[in-house]
Amino acid sequence: CVSGPLADLSKMADICLSTRDPRCCFEAMPFNRHSPGESDVTLDVSYCGVCHSDVHTAKNDLMHTVYPVCPGHEIAGVVTAVGAKVSKVKIGDHVGVG
Repeated sequence: CVSGPLADLSKMADICLSTRDPRCCFEAMPFNRHSPGESDVTLDVSYCGVCHSDVHTAKNDLMHTVYPVCPGHEIAGVVTAVGAKVSKVKIGDHVGVG
């Protein structure tokens, strides 16, 4: 998960469970986050949910999936950094995104 000063975030790799084809054989895949902007919130993800539309995306049921894909857009975690224009959350807050 993400930690350290904002300047170091662009160099850190995170891991997601991704699939490379519609068979949905998931494997750990490292990825790099972009550097946070002034309106961004960075969080340490504690939980991630996979909903019905994530399953359709992973299986390419809607015929628009670009592989590899890392489904799961419903997350909960703790804020570790906020951009200068962020006013509704602060470092240490528990948040949910979905």
